[in-house]
Amino acid sequence: MFLFSKDYFLKQLKQLSPTEEHIKTLGLYIKTFKSEYTNIMEVFAYVYNCSNLHHKLVLMYLANEILQTDKSYDTDSLQLKKLLREFIQKTYGVSKAEAKKYPPLYKKFCDLENVWEERNVLYIDKSFCKEELFIEIDNCDGNRRLIIDTLRIYLDKLIKEEEENNTEKVLD
Repeated sequence: MFLFSKDYFLKQLKQLSPTEEHIKTLGLYIKTFKSEYTNIMEVFAYVYNCSNLHHKLVLMYLANEILQTDKSYDTDSLQLKKLLREFIQKTYGVSKAEAKKYPPLYKKFCDLENVWEERNVLYIDKSFCKEELFIEIDNCDGNRRLIIDTLRIYLDKLIKEEEENNTEKVLD
């Protein structure tokens, strides 16, 4: 009987390649040791936060593999999938915004998000995110016109969210 090893898992996550075989194999390892969901998520978050954008996308593919293929309803599986979804909600928008500098990579982030939504796996919260705004401004490279346009887009987004929140409060 094998036991979960944080060191082994850390090494595997760091070396994860974007091949279907590698992603499925590591996904199976995670599902096998789902009772270690706290350790799994700790290592996953650590590697994600230390990774470049391309590797972050590969890690999102791994998360996708688990969310779409694990059909178990036991407590450990449900908790693992819940923590994965929460992690994605917290990190995905910022990574996607960073990827805008690299159109092919950005397209892959968008494609993955579309898959999640089409298959009812996950809906990314598109509400205001200050980190995403700062990345967008940084991507403008000092071009005032682009900065103004970016700020307008985010201001419109904030106003729309505020109006929706006020409408919901009135209805309650």
